[in-house]
Amino acid sequence: MVAENIKRLNENKSLKEYRPGNMAMVIPLGRNGGASQLPNGMVAGSFLTKSIKGKDMLTSRYWKLMKQKMPTN
Repeated sequence: MVAENIKRLNENKSLKEYRPGNMAMVIPLGRNGGASQLPNGMVAGSFLTKSIKGKDMLTSRYWKLMKQKMPTN
């Protein structure tokens, strides 16, 4: 979007408006607590938050993305 708008500025065209998508937020609080706001606006408690984050706070996906082994304790 940014690159496209820069190009449009150079061509003296109107800019495209940025419209953010639906947002979600997951906030863990300790081992068993937390709260989540889902993209549809629904708010969920600790059970769903714990299920979403899992035991590794979603870090395993980034280790896989970097093609590395996740360290163990």
